[in-house]
Amino acid sequence: MSVWHSFMDMMHWDARRLESEIQHVVFSIYTEEYGIDICNVQGVIRYAKPLKLPHTPPCIDGIINFRGEVIIVLDLRSLFGLSASNHDENTAILVIRHRDKTFGVVVDRVLDVVTIPEAMIHPVMDHGAGGKNIYLKAMGEMDGHVIFLMDLQLLLELQEARQANGERWVS
Repeated sequence: MSVWHSFMDMMHWDARRLESEIQHVVFSIYTEEYGIDICNVQGVIRYAKPLKLPHTPPCIDGIINFRGEVIIVLDLRSLFGLSASNHDENTAILVIRHRDKTFGVVVDRVLDVVTIPEAMIHPVMDHGAGGKNIYLKAMGEMDGHVIFLMDLQLLLELQEARQANGERWVS
């Protein structure tokens, strides 16, 4: 085998390896870790109390100005049915862009950016419990613990259903 063929084989292998690994921004809510595909994260900002909007569901923390755009900020604890927490110096807002929608989510702490091999990503078991499980698309295993991977598509579909009922919570 020529050196050129070896190089081309390595490049092909490396491209396959890159396609089978996805980087996720990992954050915590309560005691559990969650991840969002890094391609959807537009920024991480220190938590500052958003401007509260009247007549909005409890899962909406309010609105903020992010780089000149007014965006809705969701409280994932409320969305998941968890108790509220006191925000501290670790609390952050992840600004997410999915499809053509931009919104923020309040997280207890941003932990890391990790690369999870596709072989370590598994479907979420549906126990019909609702709550946070409906917003999850998969579970990733990293170093002996589980990272729940968020389903942004479903989050937006639920938003569109709420819009059809007269509610609006993602700009």
